Amino acid sequence: MHLTLRFLGEVDAARDLELRGVWRDAVQGFPPLRFRLGGAGVFPGAARPRVLWIGVREDPPGGRIEGLARALESAARGAGFPPEERPFHPHLTLARARREMRATAPREPIPELQSVVECAAVLLLRSELAPAGARYTLLEAYPLAGGGRE
Repeated sequence: MHLTLRFLGEVDAARDLELRGVWRDAVQGFPPLRFRLGGAGVFPGAARPRVLWIGVREDPPGGRIEGLARALESAARGAGFPPEERPFHPHLTLARARREMRATAPREPIPELQSVVECAAVLLLRSELAPAGARYTLLEAYPLAGGGRE
C-alpha cells in the first residue's frame, strides 16, 4: 500500500533520470510524517465504486502531508507536467474492482485505527498495470529528515 502524493503518468526512462534531482529537492527539508488511518470511502462514488480507500490523518495535525504534496505538485509543474486537476485527498488504496466485477461501497464506517504509522521517506515508484493487479517497482527513495518545513 502507498499514499500517492503526485501521480506523474507515463515518463520515458531518460526523462525519469533527469527528474530524480527535482523530486529530491522538492522533499528536502520535510520532517518524517506520522499519521493514523481510519474512515473509508470509494472512488469515484457509491453508485459505481471502483476503488476502496482508507483515510489518512496526520498525527499530530500540522499540514505536513498536504505541504509535501504541494511541493511535489509545484516541482511537477515546473518540470512541465500538466497540473493535477483533482484535489489532494490523502488515502491508502485498499482494493480495486476489476472492470468486469461489480463492487459495493462499505456499509459500516471503518473506525480510526489506534496505531500511528511513521513515514521516513518519499518513494518514487513505477506502476505497471497487469491482469493480476498493479505491480510497483521502487526507482528511488528520498529520506525525510528535515526540521520545520511545511
